[in-house]
Amino acid sequence: MSNMYKLMTAVELEAELGAKYFYRQRTYRFQKAGKIRAFALRGQQCFLPNKVVEAYINELKARIYSTVPELKNANVFYDNSAEPKRMVADGIFGRYVAVETDKENEEDLIKKLLGIKEWIMSEPEAVVEVLDEPVNVEGAIEQAIGPTRSPKVPAGVFPSEIRLVEVKTDVVAGVEVKSYFLFSLPSIADFIGVRSDAFSKWVQGTSFKKFVVSIHNRKLDGPQISGPFVKGFEKGFTPLLPFELVPELLVAFKQSGRTPDYPARAEQLYNLASSTLEAVGLAISGNSDKAASELAKVSEGLGISTAEQVVALFKRYESRNFQVNENKRFHSKIKAVGDRYDIVTSDITVGVTGMTPNAWKDYGKDQKLPYKHRVSSREVMRHTKPEESVGITFSESHYIKNHSDMEEVIETGLQGKLFYKRLKDVGLLDD
Repeated sequence: MSNMYKLMTAVELEAELGAKYFYRQRTYRFQKAGKIRAFALRGQQCFLPNKVVEAYINELKARIYSTVPELKNANVFYDNSAEPKRMVADGIFGRYVAVETDKENEEDLIKKLLGIKEWIMSEPEAVVEVLDEPVNVEGAIEQAIGPTRSPKVPAGVFPSEIRLVEVKTDVVAGVEVKSYFLFSLPSIADFIGVRSDAFSKWVQGTSFKKFVVSIHNRKLDGPQISGPFVKGFEKGFTPLLPFELVPELLVAFKQSGRTPDYPARAEQLYNLASSTLEAVGLAISGNSDKAASELAKVSEGLGISTAEQVVALFKRYESRNFQVNENKRFHSKIKAVGDRYDIVTSDITVGVTGMTPNAWKDYGKDQKLPYKHRVSSREVMRHTKPEESVGITFSESHYIKNHSDMEEVIETGLQGKLFYKRLKDVGLLDD
């Protein structure tokens, strides 16, 4: 967060960091106790946010040590990588406890930790309950393939624990590095609480290994990183991965069933990497792990276990013949239940695509489609935005089975549209 090094008043800090946790009176008390240094700026008392956060973290660590010493080794940090902003105690039996800094304070966090202490004292053999949701990177997916340009990623946004190399070219040892940054795999492992050797071994069993380059340890520690880089893993060298692949790497690691000791740190790194890449317009695509990741998510959402079934299902819904036949069945169902075809069709079209059927026909004219491609709204969709036509077909199929709840009918179409686009974007539906 760029504002962490910008002088702010205590009032501004409340808005920036979280008003309930970083309330101004406590900040003033820390300043009077010499725990935070104040600066005079335009006649106002100001503070550096990063130093304020550091003081609050130190105070929380001391509270944990004195009140919950059984959890004194918890990894405490402030997470502003995504909303809501949180103060986190990570690494508690493979889970974490957090409070939202806009709504909760240090006392709330201590109460949660004391609850864990009571559990330890009363049921030492029980399985710990999750007090906050564990890392949930399965549902976070990059939705678009961005431009092929190579924008500059600001180095200052990365956690200091992550070791990285900035390069001057977008191809290193035959590996494309769109972001111009390479992240050390061992430092990622340490950051999320995984043994680095086990993490590297796992990477070597995935297609991410094709995008790994390594550099000698002494070169990594040196003031100037000029190489030589070697492709792949090399004994005595540090393996590195292009920054733009880090979110995918974390998703794939989670889906492999492995659990890091610091799941909140993993979530923080994922959010930080994703938001940074999105901010600079950098694409994340182009390897088989991406396709595999998307396919796994779609399979889970549909309750289908094999990749062939998933691909076959969406290819069928994509075909014009299937859509036409399904529409005929849909029309017959409407007549059988006594609904009006024009009203139901309009409701589904607007619900799934955000446009009326007539608006789609006008869109076809604006796109200068041949007349035969704009005789109906569905034809326009098939030739301009096929995911919309696929989504409507999913809604029609749902209506045929159960027409009683139009919200569910539309929701099925929206989900089908999203799943189709995910698979289409990564090439899994290409012939």
